[in-house]
Amino acid sequence: MQANAMHLLQGLFLLKGAGNCLENIMIINEKTPFREGLKTLFEIKFGNIFNIIYTDSNRLSRHQSIPPKLIVVEPGCNAVTEKFLIEMREKGSKVVLLSLEPETVQTNLKLEIFNGFLLKYMPTKEMLTVIKDIIENDNVYVHPDIGYFFLQKLNKKEN
Repeated sequence: MQANAMHLLQGLFLLKGAGNCLENIMIINEKTPFREGLKTLFEIKFGNIFNIIYTDSNRLSRHQSIPPKLIVVEPGCNAVTEKFLIEMREKGSKVVLLSLEPETVQTNLKLEIFNGFLLKYMPTKEMLTVIKDIIENDNVYVHPDIGYFFLQKLNKKEN
């Protein structure tokens, strides 16, 4: 009888702990108010599926053991952040660059790191739909304004 009770308790513990086994969505941003706002938005949309965590570039070493499902990062990555993104991408993370303006996307970044290039001013519903599509369907996305900017730069180099 005691063995059955012990198995029941172990099963309940495992079920309770299962909620802590959610994959992570990580936000890397240097500005606390923006990080917190994006975290709140993601918790509303994805909180029942993912843990939403945030950090800045100075604390990335704390997050190297378990690659998140998705990383959202802003332009202006330093070498430490870029190295972290490459390592996480190699471990299967998806990486999305979220920029204020198309011009702030650095063309010196290793562009192959990214699964998506989004703009902060795009409609919230569209942003969340694109992120969901990147996570669930392994799709890629380039906001049309960023695509236009890259094509302009490419055409200027050729002329």
